[in-house]
Amino acid sequence: MTTTQPDTTLLWNPQDVVPAAEALRTGRLQITETPHASVPTLTADNTTGKSVFFVAGEVVFGGHQDRIVTDSFIVPTGGAIIPVACVEAGRWSGSAAFEARTGLGPRRLRHGAVIGGRTGGTVDQSNVWSVVDEVLTAAQTAHPTGSLRASVERDDDQLDAMVALAPLPGQCGVAIGLRDKVIGVELFASQAVLVSYWEPIMRSYALDNSDAYRGRPSLGRVLRFIRTAVDVLQPVPLPKAGHGHQFRVATKSFVANALVSENTLVHLVVLAA
Repeated sequence: MTTTQPDTTLLWNPQDVVPAAEALRTGRLQITETPHASVPTLTADNTTGKSVFFVAGEVVFGGHQDRIVTDSFIVPTGGAIIPVACVEAGRWSGSAAFEARTGLGPRRLRHGAVIGGRTGGTVDQSNVWSVVDEVLTAAQTAHPTGSLRASVERDDDQLDAMVALAPLPGQCGVAIGLRDKVIGVELFASQAVLVSYWEPIMRSYALDNSDAYRGRPSLGRVLRFIRTAVDVLQPVPLPKAGHGHQFRVATKSFVANALVSENTLVHLVVLAA
C-alpha cells in the first residue's frame, strides 16, 4: 500500500464541502424516497449550511431498498435529487427514510457497473444486480433480500487489519496494490475527508478478496497510474440539481471518476481492470 498526497496549494478550504456520511451523522442531511418513490432516484435534504458531496459507488441503507449512488456530485444547501441504482433486489417495502450512514460499494461493483458499466451514460440496473450477486457469492455471504449490506457489513481479521492501517499525518489519498500492481487509487481534498472514508474504502477493496491485497507498488508506478487516467478524463453531465464538475473515463485497463469544484479536486478514484 502506497500513499499519495496532492499539492495543497491547489486546494480550497475543505470545510466548504463535507462528505455525505459526516453530514448524515449530524442529522443535517437526510435521505428519503422521492414523493413518488422510484428505484433510480432519492431525495437529499441538506440543512448543513454547506455543500455536501457523494462519491460514485457510495451506498445508502434503508428506504424501500438499499441503493448505490451512481454519480459523484455536490448537493447544494437545500437539497437535490440523487441518482442511484438498487443493490437489494428482493425488497420494495419499509420506511421512506434512510439510515444516517453510508458505505462504499466493492471495487468490483464500482468498476464494472457504476463507473465503467454504463450504456448511453446511464447505469444498467440488471448489470448492478448481477455484480451484487457475484460479490455475495464470492464472499460466501447470504442475505434474505439479496442486499449488498450483507457483504459491506461483514467482519473478518484481514479486513480489520486493513482498517487498522490509519492514514499517516498529512495523508490525503491511498493506493491499494496487488503485489507490485496498482489496483486502485482514492484521492481526496484533505486528510479529514480521507479519514472519514478510510474504513469504507478498506471494506470496498477487501470485499473482492482481502487475502490478495499484499505487496507494495512503487511510488513511481502509482503516479504513472494516476497520470495515465487523468490525461484521458472526459467531462460528463452531472445530475440535474448537482453542483461541481464530473469527469469519467473507461478503458480496457482501468476506469476513473473525478469530482471537481471551483477548479479543485474533491475526489478522484482510479480502478484497474
